[in-house]
Amino acid sequence: MVKVICFMVTCSAFLENTLKQKKINKVLFNPPYSQAKNKQTQQLSELNFIYHALSMCNKNGKLAVIVPQSTMIGKTKYDQNIKIRLLKENTLDAVITLNPDTFYGIGVNPVIAIFTAGVPHNAEHLVTFVDFRDDGYSVHKHIGLVPDGSAKAKRNKLIQLLKGNLISFSNDFALKTTITADDEWLHSFYYFNETIPTDEDFNKTIQDYLAFKFDMTVHGRGDLFDKKKNLNEVQWFPFSLGNTEIFNLYATKSGLDKNKLSHTSPERFPYVTRSELNNGVNMFTSRQLAPLNPKNTISIGLDTQSVFLPAISLLHRTERSSTRLP
Repeated sequence: MVKVICFMVTCSAFLENTLKQKKINKVLFNPPYSQAKNKQTQQLSELNFIYHALSMCNKNGKLAVIVPQSTMIGKTKYDQNIKIRLLKENTLDAVITLNPDTFYGIGVNPVIAIFTAGVPHNAEHLVTFVDFRDDGYSVHKHIGLVPDGSAKAKRNKLIQLLKGNLISFSNDFALKTTITADDEWLHSFYYFNETIPTDEDFNKTIQDYLAFKFDMTVHGRGDLFDKKKNLNEVQWFPFSLGNTEIFNLYATKSGLDKNKLSHTSPERFPYVTRSELNNGVNMFTSRQLAPLNPKNTISIGLDTQSVFLPAISLLHRTERSSTRLP
């Protein structure tokens, strides 16, 4: 027998205990959005709603929740800790990036996340990430979302993928990979586009930039494109480097011998060495058993004191320290 709970509000302790006694094994969930505005309301974050909903489920119960994409990133330290607890107690099965116009007129880019309750996430478990933004619906003025004739076929393809019946598919549509709590649980985080840009792509990018520059200039924001100031014209101040509101210092999480790296798809994580070339990135590799160092990290080579700022999560060679922007 399937017992399903669908709810949209936070539960009292009494109601939560009552629901646990009902042995709920299916949850369809749309929690309140953007309620965690400060430390006093941080417990109202979408991730915390998900955590408590899973705690009401029977072991091996399933939860499907629709939330903003930012939820899967972990916007605060509070949410990052919730992500750790989620994986310690439950399993993330899939995350589906939806059409950005799903909530047309609201301005939310949603995803659907699917969890298995009460089963700790195995580090080797492959999570399915899907880019379903092209779902067969488009916005028509004064009407809203309208199917374009392909919606039924695309929905069936998604269902077959989630059931495990779709064996062959391109990575730009879906991919399966291991995860950690530090990751951004989104298809765009794990997907690496290996397609070499064409001349047409390059020309279009230049045209887009020039159009943007012209638009900003005629609207009085030409200062955005002014030449950079001479460093001698900038006022400088001393500040403490370590463990302040500006930087957090810590040793790298991973120190990997290049010759011992494993190579599987997708290879999208930069392997940072002491080289001064290419911002310290020696190569790109796939996820390793060692933990990733977070993105937005300034890497400092202990031998050469070379400094780098990669844009995405990375793996380090040995003998390197890191400074993270809070």
